[in-house]
Amino acid sequence: MDQNQPLLRERLDRFYPYFREAPRPFVEALLLPWTVRSGPVGTLWVVAHSDHRKFDREDVRLMSCLVGFASGAMLLKQTTLERERATAAAQIVAAMAHHINNPLQGAMLALFCAQSKNHVRADVRELLSITEIELQRVAALSAELITKTAAEVRILQKDCGQ
Repeated sequence: MDQNQPLLRERLDRFYPYFREAPRPFVEALLLPWTVRSGPVGTLWVVAHSDHRKFDREDVRLMSCLVGFASGAMLLKQTTLERERATAAAQIVAAMAHHINNPLQGAMLALFCAQSKNHVRADVRELLSITEIELQRVAALSAELITKTAAEVRILQKDCGQ
């Protein structure tokens, strides 16, 4: 796998003693590494149980096609998972924006209505003013969080090819 090339091995039981206990001998093995986007991830083993026929270049070619197919399937699976995660993240951001902004806007409206009353005492008006400042801070932090999260989701979606 380190060299990313097919490897032919005879008598695997010399390297893997537990193969000695197999019901049929492992006379010869063709090992083909396979990769997915990030590099080698596994090895396809094709084993001969007798010495009547030896592996040849055609076997390597055919099994390399199979490895290519398996690699493509794994890449498709990875890409699909990444896209699903990006879509889920986008949905979470949208829901977060909705669940934060709706109550926040309701509180801001209630505060505006309370401040517009003429008969509000000065100490209450001061508390309303402090509340308004704090709600505006929460709204700014919320908007910043949602904007940053949405930007990260867009990057994730771009990386996934969406």
